[in-house]
Amino acid sequence: MKLSPEFLTSYFEQSCILALHSLQEYYHTNIEIKRTSSGDNFLCNFTRLGSEKEFIFFRDVLAAKDKGSLKFLLNPNKWISKTWNKILPLLYNEIHLYRKLQAQGGPVKLFEIGVGTGYILFRCKNEIKDLSIRGCDIDTHIETPYTILRRLLGLTENIIDLGIYEPKVPTIALKHNILLATLPEFDFHWNQSHWRKFLHSIFCPEESQIKTFLLVTNYHSKYKLSQDLQTYKDICKPLLCSSTSSTSSNHSLIIFRKKIKKKCKK
Repeated sequence: MKLSPEFLTSYFEQSCILALHSLQEYYHTNIEIKRTSSGDNFLCNFTRLGSEKEFIFFRDVLAAKDKGSLKFLLNPNKWISKTWNKILPLLYNEIHLYRKLQAQGGPVKLFEIGVGTGYILFRCKNEIKDLSIRGCDIDTHIETPYTILRRLLGLTENIIDLGIYEPKVPTIALKHNILLATLPEFDFHWNQSHWRKFLHSIFCPEESQIKTFLLVTNYHSKYKLSQDLQTYKDICKPLLCSSTSSTSSNHSLIIFRKKIKKKCKK
């Protein structure tokens, strides 16, 4: 039975509620949530019920303002409607295009860098036939909003513990056809040189099977990759799909495609 996008979205939102309860129990912390007057955000008060060490980690890391991952459980609909659901049509189109062009049969292989909540892989897993999904993230052995939620969504076995600490794609990703990264942490710190090395590591190795890299950048990154795409035309074929600085949608969507029968320049 094919599950509708509405059902899958509702299932994800319910899983966020369950993950929030699980998080409170694990860290022996009570979370009091109040919606702000604007209705777009939430204010939280935390009460320690257990050890101080657990509480400090929860409050200062998982629930840290802006950086903490707790925010995704508190207001999943905000991220679904304003970020993730805008990526899915582009991603599905790239999967469809690859499937039409591939010479051999078999599943299309998708790899996501920084899986986070797992929403995109969860939707892909349940909506697209003959698709192999895998991804990486850090701290997969720690109880966080991400790991709890992915466990509830049945994605744990698809995720490996791996971070991006240098401008080089993980070797395991080269065995996949489509690469995805949504608001990656490294985007905040990289400059043109970093991105050239990273894109080169994706498209230029002979063993790489990656045909498409779909990237959603952080608008607040120092280096504006979306404004400098012509710089990378010798490595791949970049395409800016959308870019906006509005507070409701603060990211750029870029597709990089592999060039045909031309050697890359470093």
